Amino acid sequence: MVCVLAEPLERRWHAGPCSGAGLCAFLGLVIIVVAPLLVCIRTGGFLLEEATYREDPLVFFQNEIVVTALDSAGLPIMTWTSIPEINAMLGDALRFPVVTARERDANFDGRPEDLEIDISLPLLGTEHVASVNLMLGFSYELQDAADMTMQSLAYISEA
Repeated sequence: MVCVLAEPLERRWHAGPCSGAGLCAFLGLVIIVVAPLLVCIRTGGFLLEEATYREDPLVFFQNEIVVTALDSAGLPIMTWTSIPEINAMLGDALRFPVVTARERDANFDGRPEDLEIDISLPLLGTEHVASVNLMLGFSYELQDAADMTMQSLAYISEA
């Protein structure tokens, strides 16, 4: 037999918004769309391409120091470090300076603002210092948004 026309059977059921089906549709919308959107907005990561963060770090002098005094020709007159193993390798260039270091917290916030280092070099009567090189070890800490601790080195050269 030849089929001339076929129409599918179509039935529709409608439920109000206060029915069980309406409640399931609403909960599905909240779980699939609204909840992830609120999580993204609340965590601050929604379409975040660039952010700036500022914090005053905790910087402490670790009493790690290397002092080298040079003459006018650029040759070392004396060298000293706070690391005994390196001092043992220096030989005749090793001399012990008097070093005092003091950190000052001017506004009493627990973060030192100034570091004052006094170095007295023991020189012979014929020696003349043309430049001094310092390497100082510091501890650098961030604690608010980023929890980070690192060791840093400051190099100072004064002629």
